[in-house]
Amino acid sequence: MHCETLNPYIDLKESPFYIVQETKEWQTLQDGEGKVHPRRAGVSSFGFGGVNAHIVIEEYIPPEQSREQIKITSQNPAIIVLSARNEERLKDQARQLLTAIKEKEISDSNLVDMAYTLQVGRVAMEERLGLIANSVKQVEEKLQGFVKGKEDMDGLYRGQLKRKKNALAVFAADEDMAKMIDAWIAKGKYTKLLDLWVKGLISDWNRIYGDSKPRRISLPTYLFAKERYWVSFNQIKNGSAKKQKLPMKRRVQRV
Repeated sequence: MHCETLNPYIDLKESPFYIVQETKEWQTLQDGEGKVHPRRAGVSSFGFGGVNAHIVIEEYIPPEQSREQIKITSQNPAIIVLSARNEERLKDQARQLLTAIKEKEISDSNLVDMAYTLQVGRVAMEERLGLIANSVKQVEEKLQGFVKGKEDMDGLYRGQLKRKKNALAVFAADEDMAKMIDAWIAKGKYTKLLDLWVKGLISDWNRIYGDSKPRRISLPTYLFAKERYWVSFNQIKNGSAKKQKLPMKRRVQRV
């Protein structure tokens, strides 16, 4: 990229290498037996002081293995969980997931994979949203309702961690409570589990699936606040920029 005229002394005609001068699809390579190899790339960094670094990265290809297909039904619904630092970010998370469902073509067949990824592949934060759905259509309807401020929908749960954090942490560690949670899972009483999770319960979602667990799939990660703090030329000129530093607590926690 950003290279219009090639160095005439670099002859790559008889080599497997080429200079990328425009955006193009990165084709995978195959061996003589037709087996597809993962994409690999080298990234170099050349420091001004002479320190150089190089890293080789490789595309992740999940292993092909036979696994039991987990079907989403009214008796075995998908449990969708989202969380964020504050309510505004939580709604952004919901909007982002709605976009991902359309762009990544999430269907009822891989809805359980999406649910599992959100359960075990994300850190549970203070503001929490939980959904119980039997289809992708229901997930979309409830996410859209939440974004519009409709929090009284059936199968939609909202809560905050800060208010009940200590009490539920002790509650979750109790042996009798652990047995009760296992009983809820065995009986399919996921509404009780989700209702406590949005209030701060620490939950091991793997217990729902037993030995046959869904796949993790690619989904959007946390969406940070898009706040910009630019210093104007006049502030630099008169020295007032130094007096307007944000408090460290705000700079760190505004996510």
